Parts: sequence; structure tokens; C-alpha cells
Amino acid sequence: IATKIEREDTKDDELNERELEGIVTSINSDSFTLFGRKITTDKDTQYRDSDGKPIRAATFFTIAFGKRVDVRGLAYGNEFLAISVQIDEDDNGKDQFKL
Repeated sequence: IATKIEREDTKDDELNERELEGIVTSINSDSFTLFGRKITTDKDTQYRDSDGKPIRAATFFTIAFGKRVDVRGLAYGNEFLAISVQIDEDDNGKDQFKL
């Protein structure tokens, strides 16, 4: 029987952190689209290739169209800011939400 329950404090950002996996269907200079949802990137977004090796943003935006990617980021209403993006080696066309 529990005699005490403690709530662990978390950062506000952690409460909104989400993961998405899907095919990139469009690309702009600082964003891309998954599931019709705009995924915004910034100077702090980390990019990785399918081997997990770091790549530059310019490289990602050059090769990502039509590729499956795993995205970890922050959801604020309809906005989604990518913290990290990795090109997925399993590019079999299945999209997934991971909440």
C-alpha cells in the first residue's frame, strides 16, 4: 500500500514533446511536411543520416524529399518544432504517429 505519492516536476517542453515518423511530402527552406503538417526547423535542430551520423541542414533538405524520417520535437497547438530529425533506413512507405 502506498503511503506517499510524489509528483516529479518536469520541464514544460517535455510535456509537449512528440515523435513523428513518415514520408517527407514537401520541403521549404526551413521546414518540411509530414501528414500534411508543417514541421519547422531552427538553428538548434539536429539532423542525422540513416546511419545516425550527423549531417548539415543543407544536406538534409537536399536528400529528404520522399524519404521516411523520424522526427522528435515540440508540439504547440498546430505548430511543430523539430528538435532532431533522422532519415530512416526503413523506407517502406508506412507512416506512423508516436505519441
